[in-house]
Amino acid sequence: MTVPCVYCHVPLSNTHLRVYLSLQFVYSTTPTTEECVKQKCFDPSLPEGKTFLEVYNCNFEKPPRQNVMPAEKAIYRPDFVLLFFVHYATATVRSQMGKPETEKSGGRWDRRYKVKPGLRYADEEKEGTMLHTKAIVQKEIRYWNSTALKGNTKLGIEWPEGTDEVKNPSAKTKIFGAEYTPNCYPVPKIDSYWVPRLVDALEKRGVPKY
Repeated sequence: MTVPCVYCHVPLSNTHLRVYLSLQFVYSTTPTTEECVKQKCFDPSLPEGKTFLEVYNCNFEKPPRQNVMPAEKAIYRPDFVLLFFVHYATATVRSQMGKPETEKSGGRWDRRYKVKPGLRYADEEKEGTMLHTKAIVQKEIRYWNSTALKGNTKLGIEWPEGTDEVKNPSAKTKIFGAEYTPNCYPVPKIDSYWVPRLVDALEKRGVPKY
């Protein structure tokens, strides 16, 4: 058996934490259902003509982020991945090697496979970042205004450009005539570079026909 250069393949992992809908993109907070009238929520659907990339570009921490989810997202070279199982499990060349192959390749054999020794985290400021977008639902924004005014909300309220919680702890962001405590930071390059490219690509593609 030819032993592959398993340590030539180092998965590139991205730390991440779910981001939330930026309040500044909400067209209307008027309740549209009986339930929302009672619970003071609104329809958090994506605004027409906007993309998830733009509307959810609101990280709750500046890079490099420390408060992240334990389940990182990794990028592998295609020829290193043998099988992929939804949701997370990945069978790679190294994970399928037995004791003889592992020792012959210079690795240390362990009955329990560990990804960490062969994992490298991307530099968020120089290499790339992951925006973990996932649509929020009405029940996550019940009584949204009172919770936002208290600074305890799942809606993103952007810090004004050039400000942050360290330099400007008392800064406020004005939306819909009210002042809220900011809680998230957009990734500038997403707004200035990637969003226009995505919108242009979508316009060229047109509406898909199913």
